Amino acid sequence: MRLSALLPLALLACLGWGARAAGQVVFHETFNHYGIAMPGFSDACVTAEYPPSLKYLEFRPATAASVYAGGMCQLPMRARGLTDFEFSFTFRFLRDAPKTLDVRLEFLLDTSGRQPKYATCTVRLAADWSGVAGVSNFHPQLPPTRVTMRDTPLNPLLGGQCYRGRLRVQGNSLAAYVEGAGQRVRIGGAELPAAPLAGFNFAGASGFDLDDIIIRQLPALPGGDFREESGAAIANRAAEYLLTIPPAANVARAKVRLGAPGAMRINLRWDDGAATPITVTTVNSGLDLPVVKSVPVARDGQTVMEAKQVKEYTPLPDAGLRFDGLFAQRGTLTCHVRPWIEGYGDPEMFGPPNDPRGLDRVSVARSWERYEAASRHCFTFEVRRDAAGIEYWIDGRYAGRRDNAAALTGIGFLLPAGGAVKDAATGTLKQAGGFLPLDITALANPGVMAAAVLPLKSGPQVVKGIPLHVAPAAANLDLGAVRENLGSYWLECDGYLSRSAFSGMPESLMLSVPNAQYRKAYVLCAVADDPARDPILTVRLTRFLSAGAGGRGPAIADTTVALPRAAVGKLPPGVTALGQVAYTVDGQPRTAPLYLVDVPIDCGSIQDVIFEEKSFAMIPQPYLDIEVLGKCDRALQQMNRAHKPDPTSTSAVHVFGITLVKSPVELEVVPAREGNAYYTHEQAAMTAVLRAREKASCRLRWEVRDVDGKVVDAGETRRRFVEPGEERVAVKPNVNDVGLYTLHFHLLDDEQGPLVAHRATMALVAPDTRAAGYASPYFTWWFNGAHLTSSDITVVGPLLKMAGIRRTLVKDEAVGEPWTLTIGQIGSFAGAVPPDQLAAKTAEYAKKIDDAMKAFPHADAANIFHESCNGGGIAPLELYGIAVPCPATSACCGRSSSRWRAPSSPRGSTAKHIRKSVPRW
Repeated sequence: MRLSALLPLALLACLGWGARAAGQVVFHETFNHYGIAMPGFSDACVTAEYPPSLKYLEFRPATAASVYAGGMCQLPMRARGLTDFEFSFTFRFLRDAPKTLDVRLEFLLDTSGRQPKYATCTVRLAADWSGVAGVSNFHPQLPPTRVTMRDTPLNPLLGGQCYRGRLRVQGNSLAAYVEGAGQRVRIGGAELPAAPLAGFNFAGASGFDLDDIIIRQLPALPGGDFREESGAAIANRAAEYLLTIPPAANVARAKVRLGAPGAMRINLRWDDGAATPITVTTVNSGLDLPVVKSVPVARDGQTVMEAKQVKEYTPLPDAGLRFDGLFAQRGTLTCHVRPWIEGYGDPEMFGPPNDPRGLDRVSVARSWERYEAASRHCFTFEVRRDAAGIEYWIDGRYAGRRDNAAALTGIGFLLPAGGAVKDAATGTLKQAGGFLPLDITALANPGVMAAAVLPLKSGPQVVKGIPLHVAPAAANLDLGAVRENLGSYWLECDGYLSRSAFSGMPESLMLSVPNAQYRKAYVLCAVADDPARDPILTVRLTRFLSAGAGGRGPAIADTTVALPRAAVGKLPPGVTALGQVAYTVDGQPRTAPLYLVDVPIDCGSIQDVIFEEKSFAMIPQPYLDIEVLGKCDRALQQMNRAHKPDPTSTSAVHVFGITLVKSPVELEVVPAREGNAYYTHEQAAMTAVLRAREKASCRLRWEVRDVDGKVVDAGETRRRFVEPGEERVAVKPNVNDVGLYTLHFHLLDDEQGPLVAHRATMALVAPDTRAAGYASPYFTWWFNGAHLTSSDITVVGPLLKMAGIRRTLVKDEAVGEPWTLTIGQIGSFAGAVPPDQLAAKTAEYAKKIDDAMKAFPHADAANIFHESCNGGGIAPLELYGIAVPCPATSACCGRSSSRWRAPSSPRGSTAKHIRKSVPRW
C-alpha cells in the first residue's frame, strides 16, 4: 500500500471533488520499481516498504539537500513542453521533527546559450507558513503569496499523517493547495514565466516521506489576458485591465474580485506620467474558542485521557481586504467583508450581549462560512475627481482622498489569475446644491421586503427635486436588524461606540462620508405593516472612535422621527408620501407607505468632531459616519445609553435611499481661550468662523443666556459671499457678572431657513485671591492625553488654577510650579503578593515611594485602592469599621479585605515605610 492509500477513507470521500483533476496523466512516480540502488537520487534517499512490497521514498538528509541528484528530475518525452498541468504528490512529515519541505518546479526559459536557462518556482510546505517562496530569474507583476498555517484548518501539520500537495499551473499562474484531515487549503499562488515545465525536485534540511507523484496535463485556457463570463472580464493570467478616464468625466468605477486569497494592485495613472500603486490583500482573523478535547489527566497515580473543555485558536480566514497605498501619508484601510469579530462580545469575558437578540463572538465564528468570503466579494472601487485631486469610495463608503495637481487619466486593475472586473464605467457626477446621494446597496439587509415592488425604479434619479440613489428591493435596509452586540466593557471602553463603516457587521447600517457640516438628510423609506414593530427612524451623524480610545463619547448627532403607519390624513412636517410598496409575508400580500423624509441634522452639536478632532479610527484623514437605526435607548443612572439601540424595540422602517445635504456656509465657533473661562476683569470673546462652499448669503444670530435662561445679550450680522471664502465674526458678550452662561448661535439662509445651530458655554469667575497653595485639598483626575484629552499643561494648568484645584496627575512639581500643582496621591500600591516575594516587593515599593517624594515633596497621600479593587469589586471592610482577622500565614491574595493589613501584605510594609520616611503622614 502506498502512502496515498494511508489516507483515511473519510478523507478520500471528503476530497472526492478535488482528489483527481481532469486531464491525461503524463508522469506517475510510485517508487515501487526501485531496489537497493536508486540512480538519479541523492544519498539522503532510500525506499521503504509498508506493508512489504509496497514502497515509498524516505528522505533523511544530514544537512540541507535535494531528493533528486543533478538539480532536478528530468521529465520523460511524453511530459515535456507542458504549460498547463497539475503536479500532485503525497507527503508525510516525521513525528517530533522539524516539518518543512520545498517543492521546486523548473521551467525552461532559454536554450540558446551554452547552458540552458531555467526559472525555478519554489513552493514551501511547512508547519509555520506555507506558500510560494519565490520565482528565480523572473520578475512577476504581482508578488507571490503564502499563508500562515496558524490561520488555516490544517494547523498543525501533524507528523506521521499523510497529506496531498497540489500545484496547478494554468494561464502562466500557479495555485498551490494542501489536502488532509478532510480539508483542502489554498496556501498561495504566483505568476510564472511563459515557459514549459522541464523538471522538478524536492528539498529540505529535515526528513519527510514521498509517494505517488503525478503530473496531469490540463486544458489550456482561452487565449488572451481576459475571457468573458457572465458580463465579467476574468483574468487568464496576471494581467491589467485598464479603465481610461476621459477629460470630461469626473467619476470612474468598477466592480472587482480577487477570486482567491492573495493580492492584486490598483494603479492610478496621472496626466504627468506618474503612477500610484494601491495594493489590495486579503486578510484573516481568528480567536480562541472553547472546544472539547481529550487531555492527559493524572488519576490514581496514572495518566489517563479525559474529555475537557479548553480554549483553542480557531482561524477565521478570508475575513477582509486591506488597502495599502491609498494615502500620500502612511496608513492603511481594512474593509471587513466578513464581520469584524472584535465587535462582538466574548460571553465568558463580558457575559451575554446587552441586547438579548444580539450575537457574540462564538456564534459568529461558528457560522463563519455563511458570510461571504473576502476573496469572493465583488467590491466596488470608485474615484471622484475634483479640482484638488480624487476621493476614494469603496462599496459606497467614503475611503479618504489623495490630493494631486495632476489629473487622473486612468485606473489599471492588475489582477491575479481568476480575478475579475465588471461594470467598469466613467461618467459625470453632478453635486449641485450640496446634495450627496449615497449608495446603500453594499449594506443590503432587506428583511421581509427583499422582493418588494416600489413605485420608483431603482438607481440614480431625482425624486421631488432631491437626487437619490434608490436601492433595489433586495438591497434595502431593515432597521429592525440593528443590534448593539458588544457594548460597554472594562469600565471606560465600549464596542458599540468603536465601530466603523468598514466593520462588515450586518447589524450596523452605517456608511462613511467626507467630513463636512451636513444640515439634513433625505431618507426614502417604507414602514412595514407589523404592529409588533415601531415606526421609528433615527438618523445619526458622528465619527466613532477606536476601542483604544474608549469609543465615541456623547458627541453624536441623533435625530429621531416617528413615522405614520399609514399615509392618511395630514402627515408630520417633513414627511412626503410617494405611494405604496407591495410585498408579501408568509405568502400573504401586504402594502406599506413609501415616504421621503426630511430629517434635520444637528451638526452644530458635533463641531468638535468636524473641525477639531485629530484622531481618526479607520481612515487617517477626516471623515464622518452616517448611520440609520430605530428607537434609541435612554440615559440610566449609572450609564448613558441614549445613543444605543433600544433592546426592547424593533423598528418597522425599511430604508431604500439616503441623500445628505451640506450647508452652503459652515459655522465654527472658536473661543478666545481654551475652556472659554474668564475672570470678570477680562473680556470674554468668541469668533464665529463662516466658510462658504459656494456663492451664498446668510445671517448669523447669537444670544447669551444666564443660568435662568434669561437673555442678557444678543447680536446679529449678515454676510454675502460672491464666491467660496471665509469670514470671521468677533463676538464679545456684554456681561460682567460671575456665573455660567450659554451662547446660542444660529446660522440662517434667507431661502433655506436654518442651516447650522451651535450651543456653547462660557464662565466668568471672580479674581483668584486663594492663598492655600499646595495646602488646597481639591483634586481632580486629569487624563493627561489618555482618551483623547489634552496633554498640554499650559492649557490645562490655567483652568485648574482658575477652579482652585492644586492636585492632579501632573508629571512633577517642577512642571506644575507655575500653577502650584502637585499630585493627588503617590503611586498605586494595590495588588497582593505571595509571601516569598514580599521582601523584594517591599524594597521595590520603598524605592518607588522615595522617588515619588522627591518629585512631589508636597504630596500627603498614597493610593492603595484604585477603581475596581483588582477585579474583586469589594471595598476593605475596615473602612466600614469591621475588624477582619488574618492569619500570619495568609498570602492575602483573595477577595477578603484582610489583604489590606495582613503581615504578609506589602501594604503593611509600605505603610510602615511611608510613616518612617515621611513622618508628617
